[in-house]
Amino acid sequence: MAVWCRRVLCWLLGLALAGPALAYHSWSPEMSSRWLTEPDAIWVADPSLGPDQAWTALLAADQGQTAPGLSSQAVWMRFELRNLAINQQTYYLNNENAILEELDLYLFSADGDLLKHLILGRNQPNLAERPAQTRFQGHIELVGQTQYQLLVRLRSDTPIALAVRVTPTAQLDAMERQHFATDWAMFAVLTTLLAFNLVLLFGRRDSTQGWLVAFHALLIVYVGSLQGFGHQFVPAQWVSWFSHHILMLNFIILLLLFRFALAFLSQGDPPPPNTLRYRYGLPAAQLVGAAASLIWPDRYIMALFVLSQLLVIVPILMFAWRQERAGYRPARLLMAALVVQVVGGGVGTLAFVGIWPVSDLALNAFFISTVIELLLMAFAVAARLRFLEERQHFLLLTDSATGLPGRPYIDQELAERWQSICRQLVEPVVLLVQLNGFRTLLQLLGPGLVQRLSVQALHYWNQGLNELDGVVSLPGYRKASLAVFAHDSFLVIVDQQQQTDLKARLAALSHLELEIDGQNFELESQVACFHVGTHQPEALDEILRRLNVALVSGHQQGHYFQSYSLEQDTVFQRRIGLAQALPQALQAGELSCHVQPVVDLHSGEVTGGEILLRWKSPVYGDVSPAEFIPLAEQMNRVSTLTRYVLAEVDRWQSDPRSPSWPLSVNLSVLDLIAEVDGRDLISCLDDIGLAPQRLKVEITETMVMEQTDRCLDTLERLRALGCALSIDDFGTGYSSLAYLSRIRPDEIKIDRAFIRALNASSTDRHIVTAIVQLSRTLGAVVVAEGVEDENTLALCRQLGCDRAQGYLIARPMPLNQLHGWLEQQSIIHIPQ
Repeated sequence: MAVWCRRVLCWLLGLALAGPALAYHSWSPEMSSRWLTEPDAIWVADPSLGPDQAWTALLAADQGQTAPGLSSQAVWMRFELRNLAINQQTYYLNNENAILEELDLYLFSADGDLLKHLILGRNQPNLAERPAQTRFQGHIELVGQTQYQLLVRLRSDTPIALAVRVTPTAQLDAMERQHFATDWAMFAVLTTLLAFNLVLLFGRRDSTQGWLVAFHALLIVYVGSLQGFGHQFVPAQWVSWFSHHILMLNFIILLLLFRFALAFLSQGDPPPPNTLRYRYGLPAAQLVGAAASLIWPDRYIMALFVLSQLLVIVPILMFAWRQERAGYRPARLLMAALVVQVVGGGVGTLAFVGIWPVSDLALNAFFISTVIELLLMAFAVAARLRFLEERQHFLLLTDSATGLPGRPYIDQELAERWQSICRQLVEPVVLLVQLNGFRTLLQLLGPGLVQRLSVQALHYWNQGLNELDGVVSLPGYRKASLAVFAHDSFLVIVDQQQQTDLKARLAALSHLELEIDGQNFELESQVACFHVGTHQPEALDEILRRLNVALVSGHQQGHYFQSYSLEQDTVFQRRIGLAQALPQALQAGELSCHVQPVVDLHSGEVTGGEILLRWKSPVYGDVSPAEFIPLAEQMNRVSTLTRYVLAEVDRWQSDPRSPSWPLSVNLSVLDLIAEVDGRDLISCLDDIGLAPQRLKVEITETMVMEQTDRCLDTLERLRALGCALSIDDFGTGYSSLAYLSRIRPDEIKIDRAFIRALNASSTDRHIVTAIVQLSRTLGAVVVAEGVEDENTLALCRQLGCDRAQGYLIARPMPLNQLHGWLEQQSIIHIPQ
């Protein structure tokens, strides 16, 4: 939009320059005209004098005086005319100051005889009926080699001067062509600009464009009242009325300029000054001045107009200067337009009041300055549209809470400039910094306080980074060294050649002590680092992925600063591949149920078995449950896997050869609290048809602690159906006797970490003894996990364990092979 506006405006500028060129081209090189102006005249100010008395008085007046600028009385002036030619010549007198109220010209011979009387002001009779080209024109006949006296009687309430052009008959046609060309150029340029502004107004309606159109339209009326094109294209009565009330137009133009400038400059950030902020006082003063000019002569209210100009122009220029300094670039075009208005208006006013020498340039100064001013204002509006588009784009790229570059900036601007930025640095490094603990704070404090905390932390980091050597300021932002990746993480670019102790300097920033609403917060930060290759830099999106890999690796290893390595990526890529392959693994038959038997330490009989899920992938080989079960939980698919296991258990137990003891199935938190297709775990058991009495569910201490009430509720329902409850990996989680008493487990399985070292560690033996005693108190059976040799098996029996499970007894086997193993190993030998 803004580009299209600039192209049209350039075309209009060419048209504006072509108009005066056309007018100049119509002048004939031989044309010679003479201006009758006040500095060349002898004058007297006595309105009671007639022509004859004025002639006598002017002959006795002193040379070198000028007429007063403000006067309600008529002024008499005398000019000497001489026809240097031998023959009689006809000369045409054109009044170029069409707003003169009274302008009478009297031609006297050298002896004082009145030869001709011309009326060229607005006081001439039947003004509207005369042709526009000759409306302010008269002619005189001068005998060759003869001197004449021309008396001029001038009166007007407005401080305006005499501007009469004397043209020989031979140059009259060229002068009239020049007049017409100038009038047409003025009218064409101004109306074309107005049409363009009207198109913009209807295309994008806003107050700035509306005030500009109103200001532009009134300027056409104003210039038409001063210049000849108003008489060419507008009824004479209208032009005469506006010419008579020219100061009223000045007040209204000043009002429209004020409203336009206020709307235009309000797009910037600094607020308007007090003078402009009083939006109704100044417009009211302009309207009062305009109304007063309709009642009283202009000389009475000229001081009010000058004061109004000062109160409008000066504050606008000052405010525009502030806005331009603050980054609102279109303001400079408005300042240029105001300067052009002041200069052009000043030259034109000085010419019309008789201080500046009258010439074509001086008399057309109003028009020339008006065209340039309107062009500059139109350019300013186009630049404003471009500025607003850029600012809107800037706001879309900026994080609204902090004012710093946001995630869209990273994805769009930074990604586009990434290659060039890296090539400008010697040793580019990208950092991804994460503020730890925000997820917990969000749960504890709520989003409002956490957002304020995030803003304060990000500004703290940005200020600290600005003070470090080598940190790259992000393009398009002043003093922004970080781009907000999320509310608790951000991106930083560093040239490590300029900052050799980067890790140590970041360590000083990684610990934050913040205060909000009287509360003190301490936050630690995690930093991931990636060294960018300068020859062919990696894409920014790929770098961000690798930085996240390093960030996860740093969290796992407990390092505040972690550089990316290919080994980390290998592990991460494997996790991604497993996560993508897991949903199809169940349908493809890659998952299978294995079972590890559990034996009674007193009788040696098998009393049950624990179901273990195995995944044999054609791509990744044998995948450990410790690797894919957490992925399934993160992907919210663990309940689907559990339902598959339960269906396999039911299928095995439906075999007549299967013993009556229960099989144990490990459950996760999601199994106890989540639903699949609107069905919870209890409903799933009904759908499968699995007898609850032949099922033992295993849970961990930590799992119950995470979702206590909901988990306990589901466990109570399972117990009521007849399921046995077992606590797996006991001793490694966050045990709570209160929860144990509520769960009332049927079985407690001691973690293999305590069983494996029973032969060498007396401490572990004491721990196992304590767990056995606790289990006896709760009425639970004790199972020792991870038994791998006979000595450990004997110790478990001696310490009071009821059952055992481990590689000594049997390795996990496919569930369909359990019948054959039971036939061969019905009784296990237990050493005493």
